[in-house]
Parts: sequence; structure tokens; C-alpha cells
Amino acid sequence: MQINWSEQSRDDLREIVSYVGKTFGQQTAKEVFLEIRNNAELLKNFPMLGKSFVKDEELQIEYRTLP
Repeated sequence: MQINWSEQSRDDLREIVSYVGKTFGQQTAKEVFLEIRNNAELLKNFPMLGKSFVKDEELQIEYRTLP
């Protein structure tokens, strides 16, 4: 399984980490970043993990989320 990070998702992640860093401190921002990255790796290694939903029926794009 491969994880494709779009440019938008990378920008969103940067903004999230920046916001968390400014609001809650750099250590918390680092923890949030690592948790997001680790969850992405979990989905990469175990693609059936998490809740599934189909974003685009025509293109057959399936997304999975972790709580």
C-alpha cells in the first residue's frame, strides 16, 4: 500500500503543526505531527484498519480514517 500526500494535505499538515506549536508549544506540536505520521504508517502497513468511506464512486477512491 502506498500513501499519497497531496500538496494540499502537506500544506494542511504544516498549518496544523504551526497552529498547535503557537497555541500549545513546540513539544505538543511535535507530538501531534508524530501521531499523524504514525497513523498514516499504520494505514500504509494495515490498509484495512480504520473506518472506510468512498470519496468518489466513479474513480473508486476509498479513504480510511482512524479515531
